Amino acid sequence: MSDITGIDTYLTCTSQLIACFKQNGYGFIGRYYFNLTKTIKEKFTASEAAAISAAGLSCVAVYENQSNTAPYFTAAKGTTDAQGALAQAQALGQPAGSAIYFAVDCDLTSQEISSGVIPYFQSVNAVIGNAYGIGVYGSGLTCTTLLDGNLATFAWLTCSMGFAGSKSFTRWNIKQSNEQTICGIDVDPDVATGDFGSFRILS
Repeated sequence: MSDITGIDTYLTCTSQLIACFKQNGYGFIGRYYFNLTKTIKEKFTASEAAAISAAGLSCVAVYENQSNTAPYFTAAKGTTDAQGALAQAQALGQPAGSAIYFAVDCDLTSQEISSGVIPYFQSVNAVIGNAYGIGVYGSGLTCTTLLDGNLATFAWLTCSMGFAGSKSFTRWNIKQSNEQTICGIDVDPDVATGDFGSFRILS
């Protein structure tokens, strides 16, 4: 199966943007779920997912909530984040079995991963169960640890190649590149290979 290119963005993708991304050859769009206690104007919605799908592109869901420091990751936070992600996925109509990636958007040591990220993902697994595939967005070291521990099935490698283990990590399902302006907005380009947990919303 050949690789497929895509983008991820915090911004709502209008029909005009979706058409522009398609015209530029992109095959998927990554969009974000957020903590339910926050008011996020650009939260991924069912109508947006339907518009992306209707255009013949696929969706990828990633959950992120200020997850860019080591102290963020605890077992308790994993429970509340997974509950928020699950509720938003169900409201969106995300098909069962597709992936929700959980962001670990920082450069962590093995000890920080063991003490915080592993308990966080243990809680994520307990909440999500078999409803969705669980992915991790992060450094090569973070992705390797969670894949090897059977706490994630999918890996999305950050564009930050200076992070631990990232330059040598080859087991990614999605690999992110540095931010660019595409179709007039700032996005992160990505390349995906094989099954990367994408989905479409059928009308």
